[in-house]
Amino acid sequence: MRDSGRELTVGMPVRNGERYLEGALRTILDQDVDLELLVGDNASDDRTEEICRDHASTDDRIRYHRHGVNVGANRNFNWLVEQSRSPLFRWAAVDDLLDGPVLERCVAALRHEPAASLASTRTVLIDDQGRPVRQHVDDEARAAAADP
Repeated sequence: MRDSGRELTVGMPVRNGERYLEGALRTILDQDVDLELLVGDNASDDRTEEICRDHASTDDRIRYHRHGVNVGANRNFNWLVEQSRSPLFRWAAVDDLLDGPVLERCVAALRHEPAASLASTRTVLIDDQGRPVRQHVDDEARAAAADP
């Protein structure tokens, strides 16, 4: 791992994500945490490249990489981890919308509990109109946190 000087790398694998990309980028970049956003574009053939390059040209926290051919999801995901330059890493899907200070809370929790290897917040699944469909509760994580 090379040090970026940033506390968190957010790795976003994407292929043909133009429909949701603007919203995902906005909610990540609006977080008040020292981050770099690393986008691995898996040879998209929609406007993904244009959107990412446009944002990267105005925000130095974004590193955009376009694979020239489709390398497959696993290889794209692995590439993002390999290219991370920060001590903390988080995945972000192209259709993820962060509501509130999600990343700040996770980073603060990890700072507070240095032995922890994972921090997570509540997840609400939404439909393509942004309406809540259901809340995801991770019972295993809750049980692990309660068990010393």
